[in-house]
Amino acid sequence: MSVGSVGGQAQAPGLAGPGTDFEALDLVGDLRRPMGWPARAGSVWRAVQWPAGAAASGAAVVAGLVGVLARYTGQSEVVLGLASGGVVRVDVADDPGFGELRGRVEAALAAPLSAADAASVGPVVVGLADGPVAEVGPGVVDTGLVVWVAGDGSGLRVDFAVEEFSDGWVRGFVDAVVTLVVAGLGEPGRGLSGLGLVSAVERDRLLGWGRGPVREVPTVPIHELVVGWARRSPEAVAGVAGGEVLTYGELERRSGLLAGFLRSAGVGVGDVVSLALDRSLWTLVAALGVLRAGAAYTPMDVAWPAERMRLLLADHGARVVLTVGEVVSRVPCPGGVRVVALDEEWPQIEAAGPVDLPTVGVDGPAFVIYTSGSTGTPKGVVLTHEKLTNFLAWMADECAIGPDSRMLHSAAPVFDAAFGEVFATLISGGQVVVCSRDDLLDVRRLTGLIERHGVTHTFGPATNVAPLDPTACPSLRCVVLGGEAAPPQLVQRWLAAGARVINAYGPAEASVACTWYDASTGWGGPYVPIGWPMPNRQIHIVDTHLNLVPAGMPGEILITGHGIADGYLNRPELTTQRFVTDPHTGQHAYRTGDLARWNTTGALEILGRIDHQIKINGIRIELGEIETTLEQHPDVTTAIVTRRDDNNTPRLIAYVTGRDGRTPTPEALREHAAAILPSYMVPAVVMVLDRFPVGGTGKIDRAALPAPDGRRPDLGVDYVAPGTEHERLVATVFATVLGIDRVGVHDSFFDLGGTSLQSAAVATGIDEAADVVVPVSQIHRTPTPHALAAWLATAPRRTGTTPAAGQGRQRPGPVPLAQQVAKCLMSPLEVVVPVSWWVEGDLDLRALMAALGDVHRRHEALHARYRRVEPPVALVPANPGMPQLLLLTDATTTQDALDQLADAVQQPLDYTQGRNWRTAIIRDRSTNRTLLGIGIHHIAFDGWSHTLLVHDLTHAYTARKAGQSPTWDHPAPTLRQIHDEYARLRDAADLPAQRAYWRGQLHGLPRQGDGGPTVSLEQALAWGPKAGHTVTVPPEVMQRWDRAAREHRFSRSSYFVAAFATALRAVHHQDDIGLLMVVAKRGSRVLDSAFTTRLNLNCVRVRFDGPQDDKLVLRVHETVADLMRAQDVPFAETADDPAAGLSSEVVASLPTFVYQDNVVLPLDLPGCRTEEVVDPYAREVSNGLTVEVLPRADHALLRVTIRTDYLPYRFAEELNGHMLRFLEAGPAPAPGR
Repeated sequence: MSVGSVGGQAQAPGLAGPGTDFEALDLVGDLRRPMGWPARAGSVWRAVQWPAGAAASGAAVVAGLVGVLARYTGQSEVVLGLASGGVVRVDVADDPGFGELRGRVEAALAAPLSAADAASVGPVVVGLADGPVAEVGPGVVDTGLVVWVAGDGSGLRVDFAVEEFSDGWVRGFVDAVVTLVVAGLGEPGRGLSGLGLVSAVERDRLLGWGRGPVREVPTVPIHELVVGWARRSPEAVAGVAGGEVLTYGELERRSGLLAGFLRSAGVGVGDVVSLALDRSLWTLVAALGVLRAGAAYTPMDVAWPAERMRLLLADHGARVVLTVGEVVSRVPCPGGVRVVALDEEWPQIEAAGPVDLPTVGVDGPAFVIYTSGSTGTPKGVVLTHEKLTNFLAWMADECAIGPDSRMLHSAAPVFDAAFGEVFATLISGGQVVVCSRDDLLDVRRLTGLIERHGVTHTFGPATNVAPLDPTACPSLRCVVLGGEAAPPQLVQRWLAAGARVINAYGPAEASVACTWYDASTGWGGPYVPIGWPMPNRQIHIVDTHLNLVPAGMPGEILITGHGIADGYLNRPELTTQRFVTDPHTGQHAYRTGDLARWNTTGALEILGRIDHQIKINGIRIELGEIETTLEQHPDVTTAIVTRRDDNNTPRLIAYVTGRDGRTPTPEALREHAAAILPSYMVPAVVMVLDRFPVGGTGKIDRAALPAPDGRRPDLGVDYVAPGTEHERLVATVFATVLGIDRVGVHDSFFDLGGTSLQSAAVATGIDEAADVVVPVSQIHRTPTPHALAAWLATAPRRTGTTPAAGQGRQRPGPVPLAQQVAKCLMSPLEVVVPVSWWVEGDLDLRALMAALGDVHRRHEALHARYRRVEPPVALVPANPGMPQLLLLTDATTTQDALDQLADAVQQPLDYTQGRNWRTAIIRDRSTNRTLLGIGIHHIAFDGWSHTLLVHDLTHAYTARKAGQSPTWDHPAPTLRQIHDEYARLRDAADLPAQRAYWRGQLHGLPRQGDGGPTVSLEQALAWGPKAGHTVTVPPEVMQRWDRAAREHRFSRSSYFVAAFATALRAVHHQDDIGLLMVVAKRGSRVLDSAFTTRLNLNCVRVRFDGPQDDKLVLRVHETVADLMRAQDVPFAETADDPAAGLSSEVVASLPTFVYQDNVVLPLDLPGCRTEEVVDPYAREVSNGLTVEVLPRADHALLRVTIRTDYLPYRFAEELNGHMLRFLEAGPAPAPGR
């Protein structure tokens, strides 16, 4: 489709017909910070110097703009909004020449498509001015870029959103437009892709950025550098693993013996020896021994299936495989291959006679690493000593690795980072600290390993260090990340702890890594840059024709210089495709297939993959290889594999169609894949489809592939039936709460779709069945039946402390108060929580008064006298008395009734004298309805108590209406039982681990809203005048979000938190948002039966990742899940913790979020119809800003409460507007959509 018109307009020759099914431009700014519209704007103006004899016109400049946008986005159609109204669409799929493109643009401008709003069609709007274009534009824009072009082509001006695009980016963009116009006019017939975008000045700048410093490369092979240290310092420790210690002298001795053995076994210079070893000291001995024998080593994962090992052995031709006894049976032995168990055969190796070791040249092979292949066959990369020593010398120097260094060896052996970990340390005289698989999977063991050995350095994927608390690893002074994108928040955590963080990048084909970035220099956009070329390297960002692209424009990374492999082992056709001659230097180069761009500071930012590769946990995976493997199954016709990141957990999902009417089972296909592929390449879920969804072009629409579903979700773990009594108990409770047919012992409650609210039901269910206190945080920490059952085995049981155990009255004397209750003693007497109902019908006042007395006597919290002493206590009077009941004068209007009731109910309540609640009644004459209001001081009541109030009052009124006294199923808990239950819950929680989490999570949290007035902590915690603003989230909006929540397994509260955080970002203009979330202490059968305040405040920190942050809700969900795992340490405790580093200014600036997910029961009074009144604002909170979500049957209410002495009322309206717009926009499309 070229360009078109709609609404019956005449169609120009060669133009497309009517339609508006266009795809918006996917233009990525360098800042990518979304904002509310209109947004603050900047302007860049540029005159156009036309070549002699060229026909100048504004349409030609617009054609240049279209050409640059096509090159920047890679899209086959460019869609622009018009400032005058309408849309233009220009087809560039056939790579037209500039002359043809200019004609298409002129036709499109003459017959634009209609559109309601130009800014809604995408990020770029263009306008043609009648005369010259002013050099300065407006102060705001309604979309990312607004391009004004002089009608005579004399100049153009780009007005841009300054929070999305930097001035430098826009200047480069404008330069590219002018450069392309000039080039196109000079060669009007050359295809768009062949026209240059880079001026001579820009070319010199790009080449300079891409040129690494020249450094001397070591002229000896790797093993000689290690042996040199061994001979100088033989007693120094080279490696530790568990309780084993390997000195440099012993490493030199053992590796020499092994090298001699290999030579006697026929291994020659240039041969390959395979290592089927997990991380261990044997890895150090074996790798060094192979190098000293003159051979290259290649790692195989001990968990690989035999078929994959056999495939690689055949490819690289190794005749010897070094392993250990427990693995030897899993290694295939094709003809002529010898498998050596080092631990079992070491006596024979030691007994072998001395053998002369060869002199190895630096151009000899040292390391063969395999990467995933799209055809189903992995690709082998051969790297020589000199290529690798260039990298090792950089790492040892830049990371200051020396004899006092301790390097964590945690990378998988088949990941080339493992080579860097080991040899950058050994050539520097440092110590390798081996991290076992079990250590890596248990954060406590990993932290202990680091602390025990004083680990100073780590190198590998962010996945390996993500679970660590930087404050618990003070020795770790240098963290080198590589192999996958570095999460900005992870990097910030380590920087805040004082560590040096380096983000490295490089494919295996470029000898481990080729660029690096010192994160302490900071970054302005959403990505942590991969930085600058390493010594003796050159990096270019190029288009498909290997032309340089301007700074800011995405392109492919082309690597040249020292360290590039010669090609792929035994794969000449692939070598030809990927290894090329760099046209800018004439050197051997490698096309990475990675998409990146130069930022305006001259640092590289990686954006993703051009081809069909992904990375999971730092390991490069070719999806085509998995698809090819699945299609080799006789029952499969076509397979498609995608990566999904549900709840921020990457998983491989396979979709297949059957062959010849046969339908394969998912289990059979996973088994088939597992027999050929490594475990990390086996899809977690296989879905068998009748047919694939297709788009308008007839191609498979990957975005429309269904999300995994089913009764018991496929979690990537096999179903294992419960085997013990405790496992059966937990699995049964999980299944009951979730409503699914079965739960395996290794199934995570939250992976099964469980929510935080449901986790409280799980705690209660286990409590009732096993008579044991279960903190909700424990379910978050041990979310599988196996793990929770193990915890239950040693958990303390109750001993007659439940309400059902028999109450009796409180024994005389002061009663200690639980922490949650005691903190309310700091609240003034005015902190009264109101609940109100309109009542129609015959309300029996005598029955009501008697029922209120029943509830008053039943619950000690409602009649106790609270004392502000140290420690805080309550006195329970022998005669509870009666609660206060106010009968107000009839009101003449509905609003008058509401006002009178609010004033009466919210009068201060002196809880020190036992006056903890009151009731008021007023009749509205205009409607003949009665307004019933109850006010309870916050010391005895919270939102979760609302259900208990309604239940008990309904039960008592029903009995009194019938002329009877109420009978209760069980006594209510006493204040002492409430105190003891809180104590048990706190004792059962892992508080040290939770405190460590909060210190790391909140370190460096900024003040919220730098532009606002400074409020002291004392002021923020004081109580003041309030106003509220409430809006309704319609049913259709809720349904859309709830569908996405079910599909992607995030909670309702998560998307509302994301909405609040997005609104705060819009008003505060900052990307690091903190808010206090109210968390109720639920899941205790004691507390769930009590009038009390269960509430803690915990901080949710939301760090945004670009303007189109598609994974925001998933990340927020994971953050809230982390919060729930650490909920037993309230924010007030963390705020007072010096290790968290939170200033009083930051604490005072945090707003509050409340998700009222407690079940709201109707007040069911016989003979009456009731309707609850939703108050205009939250009355029980003290800080300046609170947002509440009040879910209802098919919709929800958003209530914003502000302190009117801090904020104007319009702020509440604005905030609600931002939240509602976020929710109405709907969930982000699935990845790839």
